[in-house]
Amino acid sequence: MPPSSLTRDSKLRRFNEVLGEIQQLGISHVVPLPELVLIGDQPAGKSSLMSGLAKLDLPRSDGVCTRCPLHIRLAHDTKWQCRVSLQQQYDFNPPANGRPIRKNDVTARNPFPPWKLQTLEIKEFKTVEDRTELEDVLKWAQIATLNHNSNHELYIPGSGAIAKEGDLQSAMEKSEAAFSPNTVALEIKGPEVLSLSDEDMYLVEVVKNLALNYIKRQKALIIWAVPMNCDVETSSTFNLIRQMNAKPRTVGVMTKSDLLSEQHVVGLGYFITMRCPTSDLEDAERQEELFFDGRSGEWPQEFTEFGDKCGVTNLAVFLSEQLRQQFAKDLPSTIKKVKSHLSIVTEHLDSLPDLPANVELEVRRSLGEFYRHAEEKIDSSDFSATWRALTEEFRVCIMEMMKPKIKISHESDKGVIEVADSDDEAIATMSTPSKRPRQWDSSKNQPSSNKKARTALEHIHVKPENPAISSQTPKSLRVPSQTDLANSRFAEFTHAGKGFADIGQISEEMNRKRLVGLPNMYDHEVVVALCKRAVSPWKGPLNKYLEQTMEFLLAALSTTLQSSLRTLNKRLIYKESARFIKQFLDEQGEVQHQRLINLYEMEAHHPLTINEDAFKQYQREEAQVIERIRWFSRAQSQYLIPNEIMLKPLEILSSENRIAEQKKMRSHLAEMGEDPFKASLEVAANVRGYYKTAAMRFVDMVAISIHSRLLVDVSLKLPRYLDEKLGLHEAQGQDDCNVYDRLMEEDKDTAARRRNFRKERDMIEKAMEKLKELKSSSATLGVDVDMDNVLPARDLARVSGYEV
Repeated sequence: MPPSSLTRDSKLRRFNEVLGEIQQLGISHVVPLPELVLIGDQPAGKSSLMSGLAKLDLPRSDGVCTRCPLHIRLAHDTKWQCRVSLQQQYDFNPPANGRPIRKNDVTARNPFPPWKLQTLEIKEFKTVEDRTELEDVLKWAQIATLNHNSNHELYIPGSGAIAKEGDLQSAMEKSEAAFSPNTVALEIKGPEVLSLSDEDMYLVEVVKNLALNYIKRQKALIIWAVPMNCDVETSSTFNLIRQMNAKPRTVGVMTKSDLLSEQHVVGLGYFITMRCPTSDLEDAERQEELFFDGRSGEWPQEFTEFGDKCGVTNLAVFLSEQLRQQFAKDLPSTIKKVKSHLSIVTEHLDSLPDLPANVELEVRRSLGEFYRHAEEKIDSSDFSATWRALTEEFRVCIMEMMKPKIKISHESDKGVIEVADSDDEAIATMSTPSKRPRQWDSSKNQPSSNKKARTALEHIHVKPENPAISSQTPKSLRVPSQTDLANSRFAEFTHAGKGFADIGQISEEMNRKRLVGLPNMYDHEVVVALCKRAVSPWKGPLNKYLEQTMEFLLAALSTTLQSSLRTLNKRLIYKESARFIKQFLDEQGEVQHQRLINLYEMEAHHPLTINEDAFKQYQREEAQVIERIRWFSRAQSQYLIPNEIMLKPLEILSSENRIAEQKKMRSHLAEMGEDPFKASLEVAANVRGYYKTAAMRFVDMVAISIHSRLLVDVSLKLPRYLDEKLGLHEAQGQDDCNVYDRLMEEDKDTAARRRNFRKERDMIEKAMEKLKELKSSSATLGVDVDMDNVLPARDLARVSGYEV
């Protein structure tokens, strides 16, 4: 052979080898690749044909090796070797309830149930150098493919635990799946192997969708295996070819040359083969050669001129040349598409930045910024204002909303009046009969007209819509409106003090506790019991106050963390810091809760105060309020005051009006006589006076405890706590950066995306390097391709065989 021919042959061989290497990179999703699809009805001699093309005895055991596709890549080498791997493009997801797959589960969007598309994963299985071992290895590789969710190493002959048992049939019967669209890949190298990339996918019970999936690919060359005695009109595979308009891309291979019938025209013509399926590879090749050269006498001499269309060897040469031509034709557009896809992948990677150069420095810097800003946040005026507003709501709840309401009227008074909140106490009404036997004349102390009554009681006014807030009431003395209370975070305790007691109940309890032999004297336990009952509901708002404070702290620290670690919010350090901050606050909240419960229990255990001045002042104030309203109640019940009249708050009365009211009160009290509930009213004043003393003390102590203990502890203890939980204390002084590297890991989703993009980028760049290598080979084939300005990337040739 001339030297030029040797050069061209070597270039063609290398060209095909590079195509095969590119194909192995798995980038067909980037650009369509030239490929061969072998299909044919059963039996059409496809296995024998593929064995001849691959120069390999393929396994033919029924039920073992016909349940998943087989991908074969051929390359010339001085030594025979076969590398077997598992190419997993689909994930196995059977129905959770164990329901069997039904025919209607197979749809256009879900063509291979229960298999779902996933990112391609390639797992090495075994490399063999002895042809006799290959059949056994292939059988176990396909069983491993059918057991997608198991460790594939269990099925490797010679080392895997399951394969060592040697029971192929039993292993097949126990397989998870009945079939798999994932492929078993063979990379075969040898001295007698043509440089042809081929993929033989044969399945006994193959899904029609799997066949169509390959036939419809516009770059696929279809090898249609058809016996000469076949009626083409009844061929299911030829119907698929016509259905997908693939006849121009089809080459027919007649596998039973002793029977000749009219064949349908296909774009790439026909080849004829004669391989005996029962013969070994060398014997089958020898018999085919004898058959077509006429020495056997079975092949008509008239067909001698078509010798280049006869035999598997000629078919392999033809297919190899067709693939090279197809690829050479598409090479410019292939490079352009791969280059474009590389840019897209690179852009995605750029949006997911890599780890910083100095991981430890970045961790320390970010956490240091967080600790500093967290302390500033808790000490800030904004946080203080928010917490003070909460504290004021807590104060109003304890001092006003939960203050014990005592009914100071009795049914014997023909009406009921309840002492209201501090600013409402002077506003009292009662229900009285709609018809009165007389009207009261204040000037003459006798019945008169309403007009005269209103004139005499000029400082007493008709009840307005909102008696709690008068335009003349000083702002500092006003009780929160009903709207304010409804919007309070303590709204659930608005009526906690209502219905606390009435003077009748107090009187009955005093009678039960009256001291024997000492008239008008009673056991002080009556007051003690009422005082204890008055403070007992404080635990509810106390817990609410702490709960809201902890929510404020969590929100403040979370916002600060997000700001300080804004560039690391996809990293593990952010996720773990947030989790440990929540854990830290929970622990601090428990400690603070116990402190507050101790304060509460001291108040609830036994009434006590040494602040006698405050208690006496509050007791006098309450006694004055109770005495005033009690007078008003009795006066109305005895028709000394018209029922539509109400008291103005005492705080807004002028001194003249106060003097006039006191004079009128003394006059009425003299007329009404001694109050039968006088002692009960004294008890009520003592209880409410003590409540105000204890409530003021309790609110102060609770607020001081939270401010001086909880908030301070959070600021001081958080840095050490978080460093310990993150493992940074242990990392100090160590040479390695394992702790810091771990903290800089990303969340699973982002990490998986980066990993996939990197993998794809690497594959594309390798493919582009291979495409560069084809520059000289392209020139040999007469293809002018500008490779100089092409970025690294990847792509190319896949060849498929198919059996339906």
